[in-house]
Amino acid sequence: MATAISFTAPRTELKTIEAEKAALSVDRLDLVTSEVHGKPSPLMLEETDELIQSSLVALEKELDVRQRKRSDESEESNDDDSSPYGRAVRLCPEYVKTRVFRLKFLRAEKFDVQKAADRIEKHWETRLRLFG
Repeated sequence: MATAISFTAPRTELKTIEAEKAALSVDRLDLVTSEVHGKPSPLMLEETDELIQSSLVALEKELDVRQRKRSDESEESNDDDSSPYGRAVRLCPEYVKTRVFRLKFLRAEKFDVQKAADRIEKHWETRLRLFG
């Protein structure tokens, strides 16, 4: 006889949660609380206008370099297919190149331009794979 499988989230006793909270240091508890409530943590960079602007410019350059490299490679192999990011730029530049869109990726990677560019490319690869 088959047993029923529960697809609901596991239940946790309130006592267990309270015990875990009590075991955390004050700093760790503050960090977890700020993450849960979407508040800036003390570990986040201070976002100055200069940091934002210089990161956006560097990200634009990095993405352009990557696109040029891909187009050079596709010309050598006679391959007409561009990257998902390249397609997105061609089809909807008013969305892909916006400050708000790019800042999401820079913030997710703590303003590391290389990682943000990687994340943007993976984002468009995933969207293409999921939605065509």
